[in-house]
Amino acid sequence: MTGAAGAAGASVLDRLCGEPSVERVYALAHRSPLAGHPKVRAVPGSITAGASLGMDDAFTREVVTDTTAILHAAADTRFDAPLPTLRSTNVHGTANLIRLAHRLPRLDRVLVLSTVYVAGRRTGRIRESELSDEAGFVNGYEQSKYEMEEQLVHAGRELPLAIGRLGTIVGDSRDGRVGRPAAFHHALRLYYQSLAPMLPGEPDSPVDVIASDYAADALVTLLCREFRPGARWHVCAGDDAPGLNELLDLTIAAFLASRPAWRRRAIARPAIVSLAAFERFADSVEELRDATLAAATRVVRPFAPQLAFPKRFDDAAAQAGLAAHGLVRPAFREYFPRVVDHLINAHWACPPREASA
Repeated sequence: MTGAAGAAGASVLDRLCGEPSVERVYALAHRSPLAGHPKVRAVPGSITAGASLGMDDAFTREVVTDTTAILHAAADTRFDAPLPTLRSTNVHGTANLIRLAHRLPRLDRVLVLSTVYVAGRRTGRIRESELSDEAGFVNGYEQSKYEMEEQLVHAGRELPLAIGRLGTIVGDSRDGRVGRPAAFHHALRLYYQSLAPMLPGEPDSPVDVIASDYAADALVTLLCREFRPGARWHVCAGDDAPGLNELLDLTIAAFLASRPAWRRRAIARPAIVSLAAFERFADSVEELRDATLAAATRVVRPFAPQLAFPKRFDDAAAQAGLAAHGLVRPAFREYFPRVVDHLINAHWACPPREASA
């Protein structure tokens, strides 16, 4: 497993260790220490460090001899990073992993994590089988993951590959806990602090958000019990995704439930505007040199424009496979207040995002 110390990877690693069919997990990590578990063998390395992923010779021999499955979760998920930097991990790093996979004689499955936003600026219903760059992309992260998937199309002719595309992970459905705050959580914090005067999009633009525990359970189920070479699964909110206007209503209600005094601050609801109006606003903020508002705008500017390209992700294949094992997607409207309450009580602890290579 790559990316075991990442935002999504930690939960997935925990689920893998609880899977009866999994005997051992070689967990590649180069930054954060991994929680101890009898099934986990931590392997120092990085997918950006060549065809052996930076592993020493002894580890390489052991991994090559024993590995039967790969779960590739390592990625640079920074929306504001330069495209060449993102390609280094998401495209070239994945190419390194593919080269290693060709050396594994017992390999029978490879599940690669991607994002539903490889759809970029496309609109409408996005099917799991589709992959197209015809409309372009909102940011370099989306483009780099699209390019990663493109190379997997070719690799899949020789390797047993499948892709799991994730929606936006927001927190645990049971207790609301957020493992590592990301762009979505930053945006909530800015609204709470009255630093989000407007958002681009349409009132009914779907916002695809999922629970972290559901994402981890789904990925491990698809890898261990439902694997099918060539499959592309959308692990996402699908038809449960709230519209932007509804999400703002739910957010206001969650703020008030967690902190009733928030009402007295008389914070205006963010206006929903066209993408052109949002870009003009962002440019004017930079020109005014209001440091606080400019910093807030820079947080949302790399990803918020995605709301101006309304799309809903079809997840029929993923849902059919998961339902066979009794896995039901938690209802966002039920668990979202717990996520907001956790963020507020944690004082919006939002450390800088890091790559997970």
